[in-house]
Amino acid sequence: MKSNFLLLFAAVAAQDANGDITPLLDALESYCKETYGLPAYATRGKTKQEFADLWMNRCTKQRNKLEKVYNKVTQKGESCGSFDESYLVEFKTIPSALHVCQALSEVTAEYNRFATTFLTNDKVCGVKRRSKLQLRMEIMQKQLTNKAECDCIDYRKDYHCSGDLIQQTTIEPSPNGPSDTEYEAIGGYGVCASLCIGVPGCVSFNWILNDSGSGSCELYSSVTKCDDPGLTSAENYGNGLIKFTEKSFCSNGVCESVTVCRILTRSGDENYYIPLDGTLNESRANGANGGHGKVEGYTKYDAIRLIENDNGLFIKLNDPTFSRSSLKNKNHEIIIPFLPFTYVSDCKKQMTTSTANLNRTPIKFSPSVLPYTPKGWIPQGSAVLSSDNQAMTITNYGSCSENYFTDCSQIDCAALHALENTIFTEDHLLSVTF
Repeated sequence: MKSNFLLLFAAVAAQDANGDITPLLDALESYCKETYGLPAYATRGKTKQEFADLWMNRCTKQRNKLEKVYNKVTQKGESCGSFDESYLVEFKTIPSALHVCQALSEVTAEYNRFATTFLTNDKVCGVKRRSKLQLRMEIMQKQLTNKAECDCIDYRKDYHCSGDLIQQTTIEPSPNGPSDTEYEAIGGYGVCASLCIGVPGCVSFNWILNDSGSGSCELYSSVTKCDDPGLTSAENYGNGLIKFTEKSFCSNGVCESVTVCRILTRSGDENYYIPLDGTLNESRANGANGGHGKVEGYTKYDAIRLIENDNGLFIKLNDPTFSRSSLKNKNHEIIIPFLPFTYVSDCKKQMTTSTANLNRTPIKFSPSVLPYTPKGWIPQGSAVLSSDNQAMTITNYGSCSENYFTDCSQIDCAALHALENTIFTEDHLLSVTF
């Protein structure tokens, strides 16, 4: 999973010769309305549209208050506002639905930064007046945050937290390039977040990208302080807080509360991921002697997506949102970015094993998913359930073969041997139960 918070929502330069603040306030109000109008809040008796209209109107009111105070002039001709040509309106969470709580924080920060930058004459618009405007934004942020169904990862750029350190990992740049996603420094936030979700007890992480291109990922079981220390030796750093939520899922008439990581997609849909132990959930590909275009390496899963639909309860095997891969594709034009959950392959005549374990959840594999039947050239292997059906061990051996879930109603089983033909295009849903 990659972090895109360096994107710029608006870079509206205050360069008008007349000092026109209108385009700046337009940019503030527009992003505020986008964020306050999201369908991500508990509306308590109001329809989604009624709630959105109410809160978007507050964006306009705050904009008008800022404009009115800025234009205030005394009888002696003294102005409250002073124009700053260097000012930029910057919103980094694009679209705001990606991380609702982060976007709410940015709305408050940008409105209040405008007040600090432009409302500068304390004789005309005193500190108390400016503070009252800023406090109003902070109160609105708190109210909406309490009503919001925020993502389980709260990213905060340029913050570093301290607390009880449980794991520290140095991630070196990969000689294989950016497709080697476990070591991809540019996606370090996502890698570090995935690691934290996959380590039981982790509630926060720090990510630091060093000048050399390597990265440091620190995992914490508790947080005592978060601040902006100005890490001069780092190009980029930040923190993330992990907050799981409880959601009820049903299978075969049995409903249970499940701990999930909730992610709001760009389209406004909600995806739910169950946390796993990243050390126990690994899909492997053993490559082939001499390469011959066969993928080699692994994908480790720190969480897997859970889906409930009219047909039952499933995990989605080909969603790599919280995974870490180290893969080589020798002599092959198509790059396989990840291996699906519970997949295993071998083209070296060496027994290869993949593992899946749901023991951090109340969920079990449905016995109906067996057998796994290996396919390919001289295939051997199986899948075995254990630990009260919460663990699965998948094996494969062959001149060139693979072993994977093969519900041919979902997956083009004839094309399965060419993994790249099905990895993105099919549902890959595996039945689970309680």
